[in-house]
Amino acid sequence: MAICLTFTLFNGCGQNETTKMATLDDVSNKRIGVYTGTIFDKFAAKRFPRATIFRYNSSSDFVLALKNNKIDVAITNLYSAKNLMKTNPEIGVLADDFLTSPIGIGFNKGNPALRKKFNIFLQGIKADGVYDAMYHQWFDTDLDTVKMPEFKNNPAGQKLILGVAVGDLPNAGYVDGQYVGFDVEMLRTFAQKEKYRLEIVTMEFGSLVAALSAGKVDMIADCIAITEERKAKVDFSDPYLEEKSAIIALKTNLNGSLTAVSKATTMDAIAKKKVGVLQGSVDDAFMASHYPGSHVLQYRSIPDLILALKSGKVDAGFITSQAFFALQKEDQSLQILVDKVFGEPIGMGFNRENVELRKQFNAFLKVIKANGVYDGWVKRWFYDGSTEMPVIDNKKNNGKLTVGNVSDKGLPYTIIKNGRLIGADNELVERFGAYLGKEIVYVDMDFGNLIAAAATKKIDMIASTLMITSERKKQVAFSDPYYEINVCVFGAKNGNKSAPSLFQRFCQSFYSNIILENRYRLILDGLKVTAIISVLSIFCGTMLGGL
Repeated sequence: MAICLTFTLFNGCGQNETTKMATLDDVSNKRIGVYTGTIFDKFAAKRFPRATIFRYNSSSDFVLALKNNKIDVAITNLYSAKNLMKTNPEIGVLADDFLTSPIGIGFNKGNPALRKKFNIFLQGIKADGVYDAMYHQWFDTDLDTVKMPEFKNNPAGQKLILGVAVGDLPNAGYVDGQYVGFDVEMLRTFAQKEKYRLEIVTMEFGSLVAALSAGKVDMIADCIAITEERKAKVDFSDPYLEEKSAIIALKTNLNGSLTAVSKATTMDAIAKKKVGVLQGSVDDAFMASHYPGSHVLQYRSIPDLILALKSGKVDAGFITSQAFFALQKEDQSLQILVDKVFGEPIGMGFNRENVELRKQFNAFLKVIKANGVYDGWVKRWFYDGSTEMPVIDNKKNNGKLTVGNVSDKGLPYTIIKNGRLIGADNELVERFGAYLGKEIVYVDMDFGNLIAAAATKKIDMIASTLMITSERKKQVAFSDPYYEINVCVFGAKNGNKSAPSLFQRFCQSFYSNIILENRYRLILDGLKVTAIISVLSIFCGTMLGGL
């Protein structure tokens, strides 16, 4: 007994073993490993103030620490977690996607021309499909099979020094004597196109920003999250990725099933089930083209699709990644099953004969990208998750602009709040209206009717997250792309439960359509108008009857 008591004082007599973990709250007093200088470092210190933080300069270091029981969990990005689990099957995921951040290339504040040149290049490769090909190679395939393309450096070109940390693939690594990864390939493509002589230097991740500020390098890359603190020292490019997070631990220390990241869910498996899509969306065409034998059900709105999912009518549904993350804040019972099915640029739709209006929007888009308004728009809706519209001054002295819009698209795109349409699409339209001095008149309609309405001149333009496709180009003219969205497949975390009763379905439908979208305000407004008309009718009728 005395021996065990003495041992307990120093080693806990066996109580130092890691308690089984099931949620983020279970990490609050654990030993956490993080990559030095990353957003995960600061997140861990802020989110888990009672935890002990251990900092490492590579993922291999904290994986070794996990295996040797020096730490209980490690925080890294989602893609690194997936790759680590391939080579370390004893590691699992406790939680994923609890923290997301936009990723950009860092430039010295004294070289705005280089940043602008890269942003133009980025828009170009997103438009011509080069970006998607690179993304698919590094993020959707087995990294063991990926090979870097050959690049010819221009010996006579202006030298461009890139700083990287080569921490983890798929972003940047050093394999077989050469720099590889998504970031490296993208920047080598940029350098070759602009005839630069690119030189790559390696340093610790925590030193990248300081090296750029001191002028030792011209650019920094390697999955660098865009934060307010870093923006004070660095000029960032337009976001080119979104970093997602994961907390990993030994499977023996995890309680219950792992999260969606470790499940072998593929589109081949999804296609064998009942899949819900929005009417008239590209999701429907995608399933018909790639999985012609699949069972696809169409729905008029996102709330209808979610209701079908929860009532067991469908097993999975298509939604944009941005809309899903906004939706998940309100409904934690949903999860992503397939992260990125495909990505498409989105634009405003115009009648093919209304060339002038389309040109005006493209000119407006260039103006807001040059003056910083566009960057604020992206940050507000797609990264900060705003639910408030900014104040936009519009003189409205130049007529009206009729805009087709789907009011229940969901944030960040469009919702009704306090009797008013708000969201990313609506802010862009409102700013365009102010640019022209035109009053915006919205026409709420089903998504599947938008293109027909524009083609027959019932509306002046379409503003509803409209993906630019070859088929749609035959009917409407598109503006220049103003954003690119990714499409994912989502489902219920615990699978579909038994179908609810008729009363439960009525309550769910009432909440989704009336309460959640604030449409009860429209009903109240309608009742007020009806009451006024009724009183006036009685009064006028009595007067006329008396006469």
